[in-house]
Amino acid sequence: MNDFRYKFSQFMEGRYGMDQLYYALLVLYLILLVLNMIFRKLVVFGILAWAVLIFAFYRFFSRNTLRRSAENEKFMTVFGRVTGKLGPRLKDLSNAVDWKTGRIIRTDRSGNTASAPKGPGLLTKIKEFPQKKYTACPKCQATIRVPRERGNHMVRCPRCGERFGVNIVIGKKAPRKTQ
Repeated sequence: MNDFRYKFSQFMEGRYGMDQLYYALLVLYLILLVLNMIFRKLVVFGILAWAVLIFAFYRFFSRNTLRRSAENEKFMTVFGRVTGKLGPRLKDLSNAVDWKTGRIIRTDRSGNTASAPKGPGLLTKIKEFPQKKYTACPKCQATIRVPRERGNHMVRCPRCGERFGVNIVIGKKAPRKTQ
């Protein structure tokens, strides 16, 4: 048994292995497998399940570790936006997380750090849909939360100070201002 472990570890040396995207692909494979069992007449689920499994194993045995880690980073960023959690759990040392603020700190080659703010995730936006509207500043692309009241509103970005108009179509009527 030890001989097999040694040979397998020798074989896997220099290969990418498992990461979060690999686990997500395996979960997707199991979901597609269950759907294939439920809908036996639809061959599409079986074909998709095999394609996902082959892609997962291709990533697992790949020797192009830089490309696989970039794929995983993109997946974790999208997954973090969808779930509202801090996405990237990066292996790369040039990216770190400030755990107090929840910000991703990126360092460039010269060693300068730039902090990217963590915006609200998709689930947060869905939960707050009746009360709030999220919009992006046209100048700095910061996410701004605006009360959902119908009409045209002037908004000032708290980050860069840019003033811009927001038109809210779906929402409650704004209270009338009495003079």
